Amino acid sequence: LGVISRDSIEAWLAAPEITLRRPRSSGTEETSFDPKIPWTIASLFQWLLWGLLFGSGFRVMYSIQQERNSRIVEVLVSSVSPVQYLAGKVTGIGAAFLLEIGVWLVVPLAALVYTAFSGAEVFDPTLKAILLNPLVLPFFVVFFLTGYLLYVSAFAVLGAAFESDSDSQKFSLPLMAMLIAPVIVSTQGMIDPDASWLKWASFFPWFAPNLMLGRLVALAPTTDTSAEFFSLLGQCLLATLSILVGVAISLWAAARVFRTALLMYGKRPTLPEIVRWIRHG
Repeated sequence: LGVISRDSIEAWLAAPEITLRRPRSSGTEETSFDPKIPWTIASLFQWLLWGLLFGSGFRVMYSIQQERNSRIVEVLVSSVSPVQYLAGKVTGIGAAFLLEIGVWLVVPLAALVYTAFSGAEVFDPTLKAILLNPLVLPFFVVFFLTGYLLYVSAFAVLGAAFESDSDSQKFSLPLMAMLIAPVIVSTQGMIDPDASWLKWASFFPWFAPNLMLGRLVALAPTTDTSAEFFSLLGQCLLATLSILVGVAISLWAAARVFRTALLMYGKRPTLPEIVRWIRHG
């Protein structure tokens, strides 16, 4: 090993020291803080959001594909424009999906929050701080709705452009990668959710819904001062704004592709053709 000493090697291989800020109770005494709990809860929220966006996107894609292959869409677009058809699909299936997940999620989450507010000593203090943070649940809804509009328009384009399931699934791989990448990055990134690179990555529109949600949940127990709270609120609002910019771009591109692809049969489009439809649609 030459001039590299044994002490240097041991120092490199040693586990890094991590400084953790502890959430405070109503008094001045600090409560116990398990660093694994924010990481675990953030991962659960991220996987839940990933599943909702993934499921709703594929539901829209397959619905459009079925109506296109059965020629039902020809009857529909004789009464409405392709853009109106796209808007109806996005809002209609989205509303049905929201009702469906509302039945499964709202009641358990309401029960958890009520139990936390009641003062019952059944939760770890860190978990209680996450559930009672006024940013977590509202921005979970915001990130789901904006993320739904962001991704479902792209899945709708795949349903309109391809006749077979195998083709649409093949072209959906980049969308699936963008959905899963923030969750994979967060596996290590949530050890330090306030890292600069993670903060900037959470403002990228196609990563923001999942990545910012994970950072929000991981940082929620540490917002024990007004400065920290408003700093986190500002980051959530900036991430929401970036997602809305992405939504506008996605819906604009989807509308242009729909005008050309919806009634086009017998030919599988290539990626350059789809790009040309977006540019000149």
